[in-house]
Amino acid sequence: MNINKVIVFGGYGLQTITGNIYQLLVKRNFKKYGDNNQIIGIPFISGIEKIEIGSHTTIESNAFIRAEGGLTIGSHCSIAANLSIYTYNHNFTGEMLPYDHTNIYRKVVIGDNVWIGRNVSILPGVTIGEGAIIGLGSVVTKDIPDLAIVAGNPAKIVKYREHQLYHDLKSKKAFFKLKSLMNYLLGK
Repeated sequence: MNINKVIVFGGYGLQTITGNIYQLLVKRNFKKYGDNNQIIGIPFISGIEKIEIGSHTTIESNAFIRAEGGLTIGSHCSIAANLSIYTYNHNFTGEMLPYDHTNIYRKVVIGDNVWIGRNVSILPGVTIGEGAIIGLGSVVTKDIPDLAIVAGNPAKIVKYREHQLYHDLKSKKAFFKLKSLMNYLLGK
């Protein structure tokens, strides 16, 4: 067993354990919560009763999710640390400054097999298509088509995944799975 792996994985392992406890306590509060999902750490989530998550999806640590406007996350999604999702915004055209007490709700939809990089922000009303990849630090302000790879602020399409390869892998059910803590430490 590699001691460096034990030291590096120590904090991550603790976040995995706290995430597992969190899931046990709150998964019944979700509108829908599929099988074999993994939440790392304890996220900030409001509007949990309006969230639908497919199966085999991982949400890494420090997620900040305001789901009062509705949120759907597909199956086999990999979401890195420090995700921010907003499904509503304040009304800045009302009778007060900088905004009034009215919230404007807009659902966010994330398709199946989406990979969202670290430090990504997703704004209200956005739909992210199946198989899309959202690059590190991107701010998603508008809809992203299926298989698009986007990056930047605001996120812009830089290219697309190879269509045939994607669909071949999907038909073979060749989905990535996180290693268990023991497999990681033992180098398997």
